[in-house]
Amino acid sequence: MMVVSGLLTYSAHSKVMQIDLKSALRLANEQNTGLAIQLERVRQAEIDNNSAVYQWLPTIRAGFSSTDQNGILQNTDGSITDVDRTTESRGLGLGTIGSGLAPRPGLSLELDLAEGIFQPLAASQKLEAVKEEETETRQNLALEVTAAYYELVQSKRNLVIAGETAGNAGNIEKATADFAKAGEGLQADAERAAVESLIQQNKLESANVRAAAASGRLVQLLRLNEEVELEPLDSMIVPLNLFPAEPELGSLIRKALANRPEIKRYKALAKVEESNYKRETLGMLLPKVGVSYSDNRYKGGPSGSVSNYRDRTESFVAVYWQLDNLGFTNLARKETQESRLRVAKAREDQAEADIIADVNLALSQYRAARKQVEFLKRAVARARKAFELSQERIFENQGLPLEALQAMNALEEVELLYLNASAQKNFSQLYLLAATGDEIKL
Repeated sequence: MMVVSGLLTYSAHSKVMQIDLKSALRLANEQNTGLAIQLERVRQAEIDNNSAVYQWLPTIRAGFSSTDQNGILQNTDGSITDVDRTTESRGLGLGTIGSGLAPRPGLSLELDLAEGIFQPLAASQKLEAVKEEETETRQNLALEVTAAYYELVQSKRNLVIAGETAGNAGNIEKATADFAKAGEGLQADAERAAVESLIQQNKLESANVRAAAASGRLVQLLRLNEEVELEPLDSMIVPLNLFPAEPELGSLIRKALANRPEIKRYKALAKVEESNYKRETLGMLLPKVGVSYSDNRYKGGPSGSVSNYRDRTESFVAVYWQLDNLGFTNLARKETQESRLRVAKAREDQAEADIIADVNLALSQYRAARKQVEFLKRAVARARKAFELSQERIFENQGLPLEALQAMNALEEVELLYLNASAQKNFSQLYLLAATGDEIKL
């Protein structure tokens, strides 16, 4: 037996892995593909956020250029000159010749001020939204894994109950068969007990199938080898007490609206659209800016004999306003963005309504499950006592087999109901925890 981590153990020979809830949650965070995809989306948003800021930085060019001219050249006064010359330039900027600006300046910046101001704001809010979506994905995954783990524990406990019931049915079958053979009981009772024993054996097989299916679902969530069979270290549903018996609804809702990642995500996305709307609104008012600067060393002379580098600097500044298609396209983009902003606000409102509904549902489920557990715990004790008494009467040949079978079935039914209610009570608390925006950490 090899210890993997914490309470997580694995047997290479049996391919059975023992696991507890903490280990399952850890594995899910490490190996779940959906979470891995979301983490990559966060990295992409971080890159986009940095890129939005980079537009304020100039472009830099440095290098060397050489120009050879042979033949006639027209001077500024209209005269013609036969030339044979070479020019070279090196430094910040390329293509500097005798006059005019360098076609490729050393430092250049072209910036739409509205874009430069509001795009970084939008990118920053988009990053925040993606981070909150990651938190939401992580919490949903934790809830899903927890539900799958409790289903596994429940199915294994269900298997134990089915085994005990099948054993009890077999004992009753044998006792009634012995009495019938000895002439102290009816053969019809023996046959009825035999049928019930077969039914319970079938239930046991079905319980085995459900346990295997529960293991498979958790294996899939944890991205484990499909040949692995998971065995929970918890043999029973261990009760959780994360909330008082009667939590106050108003405080839970306030906490949820402040903490839930969904509402934070939609608020951030609304701010993204708000920044985009301001960009389109002010885009017609704020100018575009162009700046360039070159610093070169230039030399020339007859072909093949250039010499005497001399410094040459150039600078250029432009400020201009632009209306696309006489401004109609600008107005159209503004109206489109205004509509997107309204949609984002509506989604934020809908998220708040959904969160309130989640809290109400989680609290209702918790209250119902808590009451069921209290009631069914007492019912199990009484059903077990009734079955024990009926079984004693059968073995003493004083009671009817039908009474014992009925008591046995009643015990099995109430045990399963209690098991389901216990699992639901735990899960409803975790659901309520997630509904209020708290991270599931056990």
